[in-house]
Order: sequence, then C-alpha cells, then structure tokens
Amino acid sequence: MAGLVERYPPIDIERIRNHDVKAIVVLGGGSYQRAPEFNGRDDVSSLTLERLRYGAHLHRELGFDLAVTGGSPHATRLPEGESMKIALERDFRVPVKWVETKSRNTAENASYTARLINKGEIILVTHAVHMPRAVGAFEHAGFTVVPAPMAFISGRGNGFVASDLLPDIRSLARTNYALYEILGATWYRLTRA
Repeated sequence: MAGLVERYPPIDIERIRNHDVKAIVVLGGGSYQRAPEFNGRDDVSSLTLERLRYGAHLHRELGFDLAVTGGSPHATRLPEGESMKIALERDFRVPVKWVETKSRNTAENASYTARLINKGEIILVTHAVHMPRAVGAFEHAGFTVVPAPMAFISGRGNGFVASDLLPDIRSLARTNYALYEILGATWYRLTRA
C-alpha cells in the first residue's frame, strides 16, 4: 500500500487558495443500488460517500465549483454522478456545477469530464490508493492536476508493531484494493497510446 498512497501527500489548502482552479472534481467510487433504507432508490457507496465528504470540505474551504463523475454499468440504474449530486446537495448542502454520467472507469471519468469543463487546473479528489492512476488519466485528458488524496490507509505512522502480523479482514480488503489499483495502472500503461 505504501507505494501507492505515499506518492501524493495531503493537499496544502493554503498553497492552493490563490490558484486559478477550474473545479474540484470528485471521482465516484461505486453505487449502493436499490437501498432499502431509501425506499429502494440508488444511492452512493461508502467509498463514494468518503470522497464526497472530503470534496464538500474542500469546497467550503476554497470556494471552487464542484464536479462529480460516474456513470452506470446498468442502463436502467441511476448514474453514479446523479447519486453523487443528490448526496452532496442533500447531505452536505453544497451545490454541484457539473455532473458527468456516462463514464464506466477512471479513464472515461477523465475524458468525459474534459468535455464538461474547460481544461486547466483541477483539484482531484479520490482515495490515496487510487490517486496515482487517477492523476495519470486526468493528465492524459489534458488537465493540470492538483491531487487531493484522502483516506490514507497504509500503516499507522508508528512503524512496525507485532500486531501487524496478525490476520485482519480489513487488511484483506486493503490488499484487494491495492492489487486492483496496481492492475488498473498496468492496464492503462499498456493500452494508452
């Protein structure tokens, strides 16, 4: 995990305050489909909710407009971008200026967002483990990216401790996420012309 999440440090809000940023772009992280507690409506997943929370925080701190990006793998379901807009406005009381709803992956997030927002400098919000692949995709689409990683999940900042050797279901999930990102980044490098 460390090789993925330590590549980009947390954003320095004071340093970015006077930049000419076009948007804070929050990447989707999955949908929660047919949520029974929301009368069977689609909503955002827990990963997406974490990203939205940080995007709302940055919007309040910096005042830049928000963009959300995420499509739907099923044509009959609510696109993730729409669910994200609803959650930001309903739960965090922040406006969303741009909503991208066609993408199916990070590369498409970038390319479809480039059609909505004039290329320039953006603040990109996603999980720290996903940030290397996301930055590459958005730079390839023509943006200047200011990474705003969140949810740093490697280590505890106190070095190795004996309990690090104990099996843990969260560690298995983190390993799955890290492998997913490594494979995704490799695929992008191999297929990008």
